[in-house]
Amino acid sequence: LAVVVASAVLALTAALYVSGHVTANLRAISDAMMRLAGGDRQTRLPRGEGQGDEIGKLFHAFRAFRANALRLDRSHRQMEQRTALYENMMAGISDGVAILSEQGQIVAYNERLAPLLRVEPAQFADRPKLAEVIESAGWQDTDGPAGLSSLSSATGSVIELRESALPGGGAVVLIADATERRQMEDRLRQIQRIEAFGKVSGEVAHDFGNILSTIAGNLHMMDTASPTRQAALRQSISSAVDLGASLTGRLLAFARRQHLEPE
Repeated sequence: LAVVVASAVLALTAALYVSGHVTANLRAISDAMMRLAGGDRQTRLPRGEGQGDEIGKLFHAFRAFRANALRLDRSHRQMEQRTALYENMMAGISDGVAILSEQGQIVAYNERLAPLLRVEPAQFADRPKLAEVIESAGWQDTDGPAGLSSLSSATGSVIELRESALPGGGAVVLIADATERRQMEDRLRQIQRIEAFGKVSGEVAHDFGNILSTIAGNLHMMDTASPTRQAALRQSISSAVDLGASLTGRLLAFARRQHLEPE
């Protein structure tokens, strides 16, 4: 009877110890998992508990979950940094930026795009095609630098489009306002034409001076020349007059931008 009682007491004690040990570990794992799910990444469980048994596997699983959560947190922070950098870059670019899908639809854009295209931002809500937005705004193709698409509006505004393909499909389109630069280029060309006209005028004035000097000299010599000599002088005057008429004709052709044949 004593042996039976001792055995029962020993079995009960062992059962209580094992039950308490398992229950405590399960409670610790459960509490740690709840804190981890709530965002507490500092929660830890002691190593070496229940190595090789189911409790040990649960401890190992918790540590694996915690390591994965830390990696996800790092990836999330990196993604937030990249997103902030992307947003700052898009907001800081003075040109309009449109990111297009493979079908040409606008999937992303910056705040400068709508003012440059002279449209309302609400037109981008349903992801329209960039070509359709440009056409609806009344832009027309115009001559521009090589490698760029230039468009002009009825008000005289000019924009230039530069498109670059994306590795995964689609494209990035940069739209720049070239109105002021085009106006400056036009003024520069006008100044160059005026300078060229001034140079030509000086050279023509010199040629006309030579022609008039020839005519005046021959007329002066005709007063004292013999009849035979006067005929030669009149021929010289006639040649000078023809040369002046030819020069005048070339000036008119230059002023009217007619086709010239250099001689």
